[in-house]
Amino acid sequence: CTSAASRRSCGQAGVNGAIGVGDAAASSEAVRAVLADPDKRRLTDPLWQSTEVVRSLPSRLVRIEGWRTLELGIVTERFKAPAVVVSPRDSLVVRVRLKSVDGTRVRLVQRSVDAPALAVPRGYVRLRLACGG
Repeated sequence: CTSAASRRSCGQAGVNGAIGVGDAAASSEAVRAVLADPDKRRLTDPLWQSTEVVRSLPSRLVRIEGWRTLELGIVTERFKAPAVVVSPRDSLVVRVRLKSVDGTRVRLVQRSVDAPALAVPRGYVRLRLACGG
């Protein structure tokens, strides 16, 4: 991946992890496999602790011209504290994974949501993501 923010090797030939926006010199399936494997994910993002799909939603709820919706759901992720005096982070987002109709591009877009029933874990601070992808 080439990223505006960070570039790290994930230990698999031809696959890099990224924080930010960028292009991967690998298939979207290979990048997704790295992010889905906890041991490899920790190599690309040492602060990452866990990802949980709280609820899957019907992909037909999101329609964007030129794109096919692959996944839609509510997801929580937890991250270690970035520094000693900072609390660990928790996020709760609606996440959609899209693929261009020509099959050449994949987008992952997410936005924070409020869900009072899903409390912030003790000792964590909830991240607010206006929009990312």
